[in-house]
Amino acid sequence: MSRSIILPDVALAIDDDALRDLQNRAIRDAAVRTLLDGIPPETYRAYSRDFAQFSAWCKRQLPPMKPLPAREEAIIGYVEYLNTKVNDRYPCKPGTIERRLAGISWAHETFLNTKGTITPFVSKLLHSIKSKRIQLGEPGVKMAAPLLLADLRKICQHLDTKRSPLATRNAAILVVGWACAMRRSEITALNYTDIEQLSDDGFMLVIRRSKTDQLAEGTMLPVTAEEDDLVCPLLRLKAWLDVRGHNRGPLFLRSGFKSPRRISDKQVQRLVTDLAKAAGAKPISNDTFSAHSLRAGFITDAVQAGENDAEIMKRSRHKSHQVFMRYVRPAQTVKKNVASGFSKWGASKETK
Repeated sequence: MSRSIILPDVALAIDDDALRDLQNRAIRDAAVRTLLDGIPPETYRAYSRDFAQFSAWCKRQLPPMKPLPAREEAIIGYVEYLNTKVNDRYPCKPGTIERRLAGISWAHETFLNTKGTITPFVSKLLHSIKSKRIQLGEPGVKMAAPLLLADLRKICQHLDTKRSPLATRNAAILVVGWACAMRRSEITALNYTDIEQLSDDGFMLVIRRSKTDQLAEGTMLPVTAEEDDLVCPLLRLKAWLDVRGHNRGPLFLRSGFKSPRRISDKQVQRLVTDLAKAAGAKPISNDTFSAHSLRAGFITDAVQAGENDAEIMKRSRHKSHQVFMRYVRPAQTVKKNVASGFSKWGASKETK
């Protein structure tokens, strides 16, 4: 059955079901655009690239496979492809395979509103791949080596010998980033207006959005003056503001300071690795320094100092205690571990 549908200035005779499908498709497309607008650019690029690579693989198969929606056989075949040696080398690490699968799942959830691409069999297959690679001597999940407070002092001493605006900026980035257990994306996103209540006692730092706060509810972190001027975030920030000025815009600018362009995440990455090397800082683990070392270093030192886990997590803005515990691993050193002094366990009972 068809009927005349009156729209603004337009009269159409159209099938009810066809109109409903058209309307639903338009609503869905608009919702998808809204959803995509809310995804961080880096995340969107990574997922899009991963799904594009899967789509290209599907097209090369004989006969070609559909990437969307993808059948379990296509997912399994792709995982096997990524885990097959080429010239005696694996093309992907297990972590990379896992990320590719996340991109495929994201595409299905976003554009088809479906789940199930990572079936129980695929999960077990990925677990088996990880286990075999470890048996072959490959390292597990790579983590950033924590940049401890002692390392931070060395770097600040090194920067103070430079006596340059660039060194002043770098010291502020490292000390404030360390004291607030910040991710590099959070550091680069800071604006001058995110510094509030600046006084001789400290300031409030506003982190408006982060990895665990995609809705930008925001977090205010109190930052107090420290007795050690070398690593005092208040003094380092004030010194940088004297160079930068108190105008609006990105808090940490790129080299030269003539352009209001904010520092990039890659620059923060190079800054940490290069300065750690120049200052002679040595990792306490087999991992290497990276921008994430600031965050890992604060958490590690806080754990070793005996601070409460809940308070550390509040500072680091961790939502999951399981994820937080990954950072605790380097803190379990010979000097501080649950078995320390075990020879005295039960001694009081034996003497009675």
